Amino acid sequence: MTLVAPLGMPISVVYGTPTVVNGAPPVAVACTPASGSTFPTGPSTVNCTATDNQQRADSCTFAITVNVPPKIGATHYVAFGDSMTAGEVVSAGSGFSRTLKVVPDKAYPALLQKGMTDLYTSQAQSISVANEGRPGEAAVDGYGRLRVVLSRGSYEVLTLMDGANDLSSRDSVKSQAGLAAIWRMVQDAKGRGMKVFLGTLPPQNKTSCCPRYGLAEDEVPAFNDGIRYIADREAIPLVDVFEAFHGDNTTLIDFDGLHPTPAGYQVIADTFFKVIKQELQVSSSSSFRQSPFQMAPVPIRPRRR
Repeated sequence: MTLVAPLGMPISVVYGTPTVVNGAPPVAVACTPASGSTFPTGPSTVNCTATDNQQRADSCTFAITVNVPPKIGATHYVAFGDSMTAGEVVSAGSGFSRTLKVVPDKAYPALLQKGMTDLYTSQAQSISVANEGRPGEAAVDGYGRLRVVLSRGSYEVLTLMDGANDLSSRDSVKSQAGLAAIWRMVQDAKGRGMKVFLGTLPPQNKTSCCPRYGLAEDEVPAFNDGIRYIADREAIPLVDVFEAFHGDNTTLIDFDGLHPTPAGYQVIADTFFKVIKQELQVSSSSSFRQSPFQMAPVPIRPRRR
């Protein structure tokens, strides 16, 4: 038997009675440790002995392994970006043009937090993903806000997916300025000792309507190439949301052509989570450090006399 101890502590294990073949009845069976006993984490051996009416005995053994749940090397996250971080869902709006409506529990930060607490059960109470998405904000305007956000919170990890509003005007100068702002955001977070996960933008659909917000569909691939370049130069994990959509800009992108559907937001959360697990998950056999991304201490230099 293999079980998982949700809190990483010894747990009670109930197992079935061994099957006895042959022997002169009645046959008594006793197992040690008994079913319902508390088993420590790791492998244990249960020994069962059957004794028949003529005092003949036979025994068998089986293993019970209690695994500890996986752990994550950082628990305080902040998700930064625009309306696609905030969680605007067009189909949840109202009116002819379906005014956008933020649905927090459909947003990828909330879905990411749920996935993490479901997996890292022993740390569930300490895991948080703050949603700092602001609808309508371009990356060039978000840089200053991010500095304020990071200065007031003790975050360890930044998940960053931004720039859609820098493409809305289909102005190459503005898009390049957006990329430059994203690069500054990455460098600022790294300078604070944070781990940064940088996401590409999901695809758009310029034929969708109404409202028609996906007109920058053809600009997204080039912008994402810029995102990939930043991730490469800064040596940070790339979260390729665009690739994860596999070109699906109908069922995963809402009818405005820009914002993800609830299913699309789930794909974004799953894609971020996959990369986060690869980078930050700590195996049960490894030593665990709660905050491995602290800034290095400032070296002390002797003062000249």
